Amino acid sequence: MDYYGATRASSQLGSALNAILAAGLVFFSDSYRIIFPAAIIPYLINLINLATYPKALDREVRRTEKRRTWRDFLMVFRSRDSRRGIFNSGVFDAFFKTGQEYLQPILKSMALALPVMVALSGRERTAILVGGVYFLIYLTSSYASRNAGRMSRKIGHMEKTLNLTFIAGSALLAMAGGTIGAGIPGMTIIFFLLFFLLQNARRPVNITYLSEKISHRTMASGLSAESQIKTLLMAILAPVIGFLADRFGIGNALIAGGAVMGILSVGVWLHKNRI
Repeated sequence: MDYYGATRASSQLGSALNAILAAGLVFFSDSYRIIFPAAIIPYLINLINLATYPKALDREVRRTEKRRTWRDFLMVFRSRDSRRGIFNSGVFDAFFKTGQEYLQPILKSMALALPVMVALSGRERTAILVGGVYFLIYLTSSYASRNAGRMSRKIGHMEKTLNLTFIAGSALLAMAGGTIGAGIPGMTIIFFLLFFLLQNARRPVNITYLSEKISHRTMASGLSAESQIKTLLMAILAPVIGFLADRFGIGNALIAGGAVMGILSVGVWLHKNRI
């Protein structure tokens, strides 16, 4: 848990740097077009890095190992612990990923409404505020990931940590929606910041929990199943919440999302030492 938390913390620091770089590019070019070609560069570097991996890392998988791997993979969904762990993680991340998409338009509206930096263009003001907020979010998320293990040990055990953070996430999403409806965008940003912190603090706990419930031979397949569940739920949630946002406003849509997330917690509640 501590190892993965430290690794994720480094990734979040990189995202914080990316937020500042992206804000600088938009500010000095006064255009969003430069973001796409600039983003291609690190992807190309990563592609070259992957291509240089030594062939010694590859090995032939025997037929008996393949059969054992398939058997272990099926056990992932037969075991209540691993199945609920996968859905607990997938459902939380699906609501988080869907909800976080509404933060940027809120920041943009706030940047244009604030009576500051009026000498700058709307795009420049948006770049400064959005870049600054996301830099702060990723910087604090890095700290949260690094201390995920400490948080879980203070709470008691991983199951309790994941259950409590799931409920807290649904509450934060609903409160973010409530403050939008109340016209308090500053509080909305704070609740989203806390939601980011929560997601990055619980992710290392999620991975550690799944690694204890899933065989090491099928861990990658288990995480792939979790990712597919998250993607499927996002494909359902995004248009539904988008429709609610268009019909009843973003605030009410997020309140509804938080309420549904809270209800679903019953189905993904984790139990300690369940046989």
